[in-house]
Amino acid sequence: MLIIRAAILSLIYLSLAAAAVVAQIPKVSGEVTLSQCWSYAVDGGRQLGTDGKSVFIASDGGRVAALSADGSKLWQTELGGSIGSNILATDAGVFVVTSALTTDGAASGEATLRLLSKETGVPGWTAKLPAGERYSLGSFNGSLIVVARNGSVESVEAASGSVRWKREVAIAFVGEPHFGNPHVAVISAAGQVFVIAAATGEIESMLKIDPAPVSVSQATGTTVTGDGRGRVTSLSATAKPNWRFKSGGAVSNVFAIGDRILAASNDNFLYLLTGRNGGLEWKRRLTGRVAQIGVIGSRYALVSSLDQHGALLIELEHGRVAGQIALDADEALITSPIGIGEAITLLTDSAVYGYSTRGCKAKE
Repeated sequence: MLIIRAAILSLIYLSLAAAAVVAQIPKVSGEVTLSQCWSYAVDGGRQLGTDGKSVFIASDGGRVAALSADGSKLWQTELGGSIGSNILATDAGVFVVTSALTTDGAASGEATLRLLSKETGVPGWTAKLPAGERYSLGSFNGSLIVVARNGSVESVEAASGSVRWKREVAIAFVGEPHFGNPHVAVISAAGQVFVIAAATGEIESMLKIDPAPVSVSQATGTTVTGDGRGRVTSLSATAKPNWRFKSGGAVSNVFAIGDRILAASNDNFLYLLTGRNGGLEWKRRLTGRVAQIGVIGSRYALVSSLDQHGALLIELEHGRVAGQIALDADEALITSPIGIGEAITLLTDSAVYGYSTRGCKAKE
């Protein structure tokens, strides 16, 4: 009898323990309804930015416009030339690089970093940049970090435009830099990954990778790269590999999201990896190669594929499709979407759209 009672109590204990484990597993939420709240027609839109409140668009002809959170036009400024960088909004204002054009419409090689007022669009200071075809802007402690495709990196005082430091790092850079805190990671055309201190410009680490990586991101204490052989590599602060993950195609993008890594590969898959050891958490097959991808907060990624007229909202926790956005048959995303809380902003080849995962608020 005592043996039977002990067995029954053991079964009850195991059942309660199993129930407790099940209760700890996050429940999969339902499908998200993405509501289109507004649209704003744009001719020749190239770049999209935000300060968390307003939306800023840079377009052909050196045009920069600002929209409120409900899509209402605030201002537009004509700078002339062509847009040569992303558009960056900080507490100090809106920053963008424009390149001068020759009489036949070709780039002259002259580039200017410009400050605009966030409230009015009125131009402030300007600073000449070394000749180059493309620039990337980031911010760090009241300074702008300017990465030129020709291999130079410099820090510019946001309030005045004066140069704090400048480094000639390589003959040329490839891919997009990653602006972390307190580092900037860049990839040279020779396949070297440089990690640079944003405060001083000192090179803190360098690692030669073959084949050359095409994408770089940074997590706490590590640098993560993706390359043409389908490898995602995590590098320590001393530039030694922590781990490698092999996908089925060239890796086009890597994103560090907290302690996890999101990787897009040309085998038409998205992968979510554990940052600690590179373990696969999930993979999601897409309809084609990733064209644009934006991480929306810490919960979602919005992904569009080549030849896809729309985008899928992927839940980062489980890799499932949580929602989707449909565009017109002749419309495609131009740049990565951005998120402001529950709001998502897209730039296509014809308009800017505002979507929400929580329904639309009435315009004031």
